[in-house]
Amino acid sequence: MAVAGSRIAARAAAAFPIEETHGIPHYPGNQLIAHSGGLGWRNVYASYAAEQPWTATLRPLCHPCIAYFVNGGASITRRVDGEGPQSTALHARQFGMVPTRAASHWNLHGAPDILTLYLRNTTIDRVAEEVFGRDPKRVELRPRLGVTDPLLEQLALAILRATREGDASAGLYVDQLAQTMAVHLLRHHCSGIGGRTPAAATMPMSNLTRVVDYIDATIDGDLSLDAMADVACMNAYYFARTFRRRFGVSPHRFVLQRRIERAKQLLGETATPIVEVALACGFASQSHFTATFHRHVGVTPSGYRRG
Repeated sequence: MAVAGSRIAARAAAAFPIEETHGIPHYPGNQLIAHSGGLGWRNVYASYAAEQPWTATLRPLCHPCIAYFVNGGASITRRVDGEGPQSTALHARQFGMVPTRAASHWNLHGAPDILTLYLRNTTIDRVAEEVFGRDPKRVELRPRLGVTDPLLEQLALAILRATREGDASAGLYVDQLAQTMAVHLLRHHCSGIGGRTPAAATMPMSNLTRVVDYIDATIDGDLSLDAMADVACMNAYYFARTFRRRFGVSPHRFVLQRRIERAKQLLGETATPIVEVALACGFASQSHFTATFHRHVGVTPSGYRRG
């Protein structure tokens, strides 16, 4: 059990570092608006920047990278090693995908606002293998330019909102978005998958009970979707879908409800300072706790305690 606990803790603590990205928002002239660095997100690295014309060679990375044009547009010329050049105009609400297995040479003209997302390769690999039954080595993101995809857009915008809010406690929510994005990218934007549809999955009640016990025991920590899925002995994608069917809410929403209930208990039955209540219930700060509590309960923590 100690070994399993160590493995879960290690996975929960592994944040996605900027060093494993291309660092495009930091190119000369580009203005970084928001990024996920320091938020502890595990499966996604997000950056939002106002970009200026740039020319660069992007080295191949193991992590799939997609760019979503939030505002404005750009004229792009791209050449992937071993292929001829490709030129196109990208507009707001369109995506571009960066090749993962070859260097690519880019020339961007324009001043667009771009959200750049890197999805951790192990997330993609596990979904390819465990959900689609495919060898991850045979799966590759198609390096398309000018793609319009409504579902991918909604997922990207949700990550953008979390990025701009800078909420360190949104890691579990972003984990769920990453799992959904991985499945969608594999089904619609990757080679090597074919027409296979994810199969249904079930979770025994005993596994479900273990997950709830784990959540309650770790309510003051950084709960991750991968860690909870490990407790349930399931793939994270299947776990999130099955959990929602059983409880009627997502794991993220369930954990938030559990934290609010724990906070109510501490506020009503103890004299614990509010800042300590916040930390004991897994909130990043007293201010975040106060805002979240007020939004869900209708009063501030101090008002609840007085009442």
